[in-house]
Parts: sequence; structure tokens; C-alpha cells
Amino acid sequence: MQGRLRALGIDDVQAYLRGQHVGECRSIRSISHELGMSRQAVEAALRRHGIPITRHATTRERCRQRATDVATRFGHTDIHGYLADRRALGMSWRAIAAECGMPATWLRRRAGLRD
Repeated sequence: MQGRLRALGIDDVQAYLRGQHVGECRSIRSISHELGMSRQAVEAALRRHGIPITRHATTRERCRQRATDVATRFGHTDIHGYLADRRALGMSWRAIAAECGMPATWLRRRAGLRD
């Protein structure tokens, strides 16, 4: 796991996992998809670092609100318009993610693409 996180520019595994799973309420599945690791590997890392495992069920409304917040922050009425605009400018998913502070995987899902 540490090698995968370093490739993403993250040095502190415990801080990353605590921030994502506890702070951002991201599910283990979501974290495992982002890192390209199994769910079991992420669960083991959480246990190893003493981070309590919580079953997160992100509601559709919360996800919709995040998408709306991102779009309006950049002057668009919806997330699809924001993403279409940024992609038309030639921005990569990683660059868009850095701009808006959301994971690239989340953005691709909003665009209707599979991870």
C-alpha cells in the first residue's frame, strides 16, 4: 500500500487512511478502487494503523450535493457542464481532480465513465 500511495505523492499511510475513511467518510470499497487494491488489503491496513472500520453508506443526495457544489464553484449549473468544459480545454482527469479537490475516479463516475 505504501508504494501505491507514494506514487500518488502521499507519504503518510495512516494520515491518508484516517483522512479518507474517517474524515471524508469514504467507504473501504471506494478507497480500494482508487488505489487499485483489494478491499481486504485496505481493511488490513486500517486495522494495522488502528483506524476504526466504519460502514459508510454515502447517500445519493450527498453525492448530488457535492457535484452541485463543484459545478457552481466553477460557474457551471451542473457537474456535466463543468466536466465537459474542462475536458474540452484538454485537461486530464488528474488535473481536473486537482483543480476541484475531488478524486479523479469520482469525477469519471460523474461523467458516466467506469473506473
